[in-house]
Amino acid sequence: MRDFLRFISFFTIRYIAIDLSGGKKKLPIRSITVVPKNHIDFAREGMKEYLHSHGYEVDVELSRIKLRY
Repeated sequence: MRDFLRFISFFTIRYIAIDLSGGKKKLPIRSITVVPKNHIDFAREGMKEYLHSHGYEVDVELSRIKLRY
């Protein structure tokens, strides 16, 4: 896997690209936690839809860490 950087506004976000579309064998994903952010419920639902579109039915949880500025 290779990591990437994305620049949004004044922030640098590091991420990894994972291909969920190919192959017969799925990744052993058990759950995903959405980080604190504005509109966290939209982010959670979007992640659920994305995973569902690739055949994954896993728990998408919300982080218990408070959003800070």
